[in-house]
Amino acid sequence: MEVEIGRGKMGRRAYGFDEIAIVPSRRTRDPDDVDITWTLGPYRFELPVLAAAMDGVVSPRTVAEVGRLGGLAVLNLEGIWCRYEDADEQLERIATLNEGGLPPDERTLHAAEDYMSRYERFSVVNTWQNINMAPDLPTVGPVIADLLPQSGGPEIDGVIVVDPLGLAALLRLTGPVEVVGWPEPITADNVVDVTLRDAYEQLDTEARVDFLGDVAEAVWDQVAHVELGDITEIADILGEATAQGHLTTWFAEPSEEALAIDLGVAGALAPTRSDSLMLVNQNAAGNKTDYYLHRSVDANIRIEPAARGGRARVVIDLTIQLRNDAPAAGLPKIVIGPFDDRFAPGENRSYVSIYSPLGLTGAALDGQPLALEAERELGRQVYGAFVSIPSGSTSTLELGLEGEVPLGPGGWYALDIGRQATLYADAVKIRVEVPEGYEIVELAGLDPQSSATAATDIALDEPTTVWVRVAAEGAAVADIPPTYPGSTRGLVLDAVVASLGTTVTATASGFFPGTPVSIGLDGTPGLLVSADAEGVVRASVTIPGTRAVAPTTITATGVGADGRPLVVGKGLRVASELPPVRLPGILGTRQWLAAVLVGLGFGMSFIITRRARQVPPTVKSRPRSSQKPIQVPAG
Repeated sequence: MEVEIGRGKMGRRAYGFDEIAIVPSRRTRDPDDVDITWTLGPYRFELPVLAAAMDGVVSPRTVAEVGRLGGLAVLNLEGIWCRYEDADEQLERIATLNEGGLPPDERTLHAAEDYMSRYERFSVVNTWQNINMAPDLPTVGPVIADLLPQSGGPEIDGVIVVDPLGLAALLRLTGPVEVVGWPEPITADNVVDVTLRDAYEQLDTEARVDFLGDVAEAVWDQVAHVELGDITEIADILGEATAQGHLTTWFAEPSEEALAIDLGVAGALAPTRSDSLMLVNQNAAGNKTDYYLHRSVDANIRIEPAARGGRARVVIDLTIQLRNDAPAAGLPKIVIGPFDDRFAPGENRSYVSIYSPLGLTGAALDGQPLALEAERELGRQVYGAFVSIPSGSTSTLELGLEGEVPLGPGGWYALDIGRQATLYADAVKIRVEVPEGYEIVELAGLDPQSSATAATDIALDEPTTVWVRVAAEGAAVADIPPTYPGSTRGLVLDAVVASLGTTVTATASGFFPGTPVSIGLDGTPGLLVSADAEGVVRASVTIPGTRAVAPTTITATGVGADGRPLVVGKGLRVASELPPVRLPGILGTRQWLAAVLVGLGFGMSFIITRRARQVPPTVKSRPRSSQKPIQVPAG
């Protein structure tokens, strides 16, 4: 059957083997009477077989054999067979997880319903570089644990996810490491640039893949086998990395996973309390241009208390800008692409997702209407689309969001701003307004602009919450602080874990200069300190040796910069004693060993198992940047 494939061009329908069935007939034909030849331009072929230019289908040996039989087989000139001197080694590396173990069609994906609904189309059962697309490690960890044995790996007890910024934090504890083949030690100061830029510019693909795996193994080996000091020092150094999502853990044992959640290292996306917002992008171009990507988020929010108490109508005009500073030339193809002819050099093509509990009223990309996928994930709505950002340009995504949200006790509206673990902090601008007849009576994390407006600029380097309390103009308002202390950015501690009788330093901001601020435990009155000219207070807080061993909150209470009462707080875990430990001691009473290292996107995952005194062989897969782009089925 002929079909038109362009102006003045016709083609014949081709069929795959799964579309053809050979059945017996009552009549037979002599083979000499049947012509199965076909032509392509001036070329004539005796066998009606065309083998696709795919590395998994055609090799040089296949080309020769199909050609000998009279058919046509095509090699992909940019594929594995043509780019590497030892292609078999590269294919074995890819097949380690993607094609190891059970055949892909025999693997079974067990995952949360929303994970299955959103990500099964990305072939996660046999495309390991896509397995961690969900922004929630408690969701992704069980998927890894379930699929690894099916992919030829061992059964595991946990996953530690660490990216180059997380490696930098670990190197602050261990000191530099030496890696064979690199001219200088890998340190906390250079590991990010070495692993995300320099290695791609200076090493060919095969050497780079081995080198990146060697860096991660060297750091982990150092961490797992040297004494790191007491747990307070460890918590102090790693606290920032875990808060920012650069070092997170998942454990299969429920009690250990509960501890990880309690310590804030579980990589969990917190449930929505009132309102929430999170931006996530995944590189879909098979390059390293995320190193050059900068993101900004502007949210104009209108809050109007609903007729029924305890709720509010919220309208958000959201503007997201994605700036791609990657050059179009001058860097290796593995860095700026293009992976194939679908992309341009330096282009960043991202699968962009916006998480919010609100409904979508409209969207546009660079001023043109945009149809977004609307799905449910992690207890909220998620709106997604593929966005291309050419080299040296900025793409602007605009969304309208609207809906009704619950308020906390006292009428507090809370906007939880989630953060994807990216290289650069997002530039976030929040502006809040209330309609005529209402006023903003209290704030946390925002600066007052008028009685009806407030705003703030945030360099979003960790999840953040801003708070607004709205009431009718002139209404009497009870003194009720935000319900969830520890969520605002107003107070910072120099530790996340402390022992009984030790001291931590608290730094609080946002207070009226020169006014007294009380700093105490769990909201009780404590040490009085005067706010400095910038509205900042600093104080040392001692954890009483007689108090219970349980999580506590250090709070600062005083008069805010707007003249209204202000309470800010930060959670602190309390332990009875903090002896010197090795890292396995932090993770549990049993010995934990790094078993498998898997390249997963921006970072990597250490897949851990309790095989005491036996270190299984390390298995490496190719980093995501040198894998194929994210694929979406047609239609």
